[in-house]
Amino acid sequence: MVLLSLAGCSKRAWMNRLKDIQKEIVSGMSESSVSPSDEEQKTPTIEILLDALDKGDREQFRSRFSKTTLRIADDMDRGLDYIFGLYEGEYVRTVYRNYSSDRHYGEKNTTLINAIYVIQTTADKYYRIRYSTWTVQEKDPDQLGIYSLDFCECDKDQQGGGGGSWMAGITYPEREGAENVAGNIACAMIMGEEKYIRDALSDELLATEDIDRKVTAYVEDYSTINASTVGDCWIRLREDGTFVYLMVNTRPRTFIVARMSQEQPDKMSAMKVTLVPVDASIPEKGIEPDGTGLFYPKFH
Repeated sequence: MVLLSLAGCSKRAWMNRLKDIQKEIVSGMSESSVSPSDEEQKTPTIEILLDALDKGDREQFRSRFSKTTLRIADDMDRGLDYIFGLYEGEYVRTVYRNYSSDRHYGEKNTTLINAIYVIQTTADKYYRIRYSTWTVQEKDPDQLGIYSLDFCECDKDQQGGGGGSWMAGITYPEREGAENVAGNIACAMIMGEEKYIRDALSDELLATEDIDRKVTAYVEDYSTINASTVGDCWIRLREDGTFVYLMVNTRPRTFIVARMSQEQPDKMSAMKVTLVPVDASIPEKGIEPDGTGLFYPKFH
């Protein structure tokens, strides 16, 4: 999955730095040049989401997410609490909309739609809804539906690009630090530039021994990848900390786990990389960082 939106009302400073790689990340088309799938034309996702918001129907809203997202995003209820607690009034009109499409044709076709809508409600509130949804997914039917969604109150003249975050599920304020870290890890691998990974490191991690050489070695060994190989990303909120998981579908697959810092919730205190055979399942043990540091098998 790729992040396709670079403008918005949340305070994610790292998004501004993605403008130089937007062309590589997204195969963009204007709305008039994109034809959604037949299923999307029957009942457009946005109509179902807006109807659910007006009725206060959390389960209808949840139903538009893919089986994959519902399986890996165990913080969906937090996201739904945030959205339904924020939304006021009922839908009146759409003041802005746009989307792009990323399509792959072959033996098994896929289509990823990255949408943005700005709507007005009867409470004279304006909300921005961005999401990434698979409308065609012959490679993995469980991915059909919304992968990620970002919802917030905004100005009436809000515009921008479409698409949700790298992380499966629903964006809510307490999760934005983890989303920033996931985005920086992915961008460092795509662009091969140290600044992205450095911006994700907490002060305690920056203070560890030989950190400069480790950062340099990491970027050299784990870049430059194609943006389309960035796979599922999710978060786990546990008593022993907050963890970010990111799969990169290279050969072998690169599985990354980052632990968020307790002192700096928007930074990570540790990161571990595990190389996984393409057809193998993720190991159940030994994939999370133990202590503060950067841990990966290719470090030299």
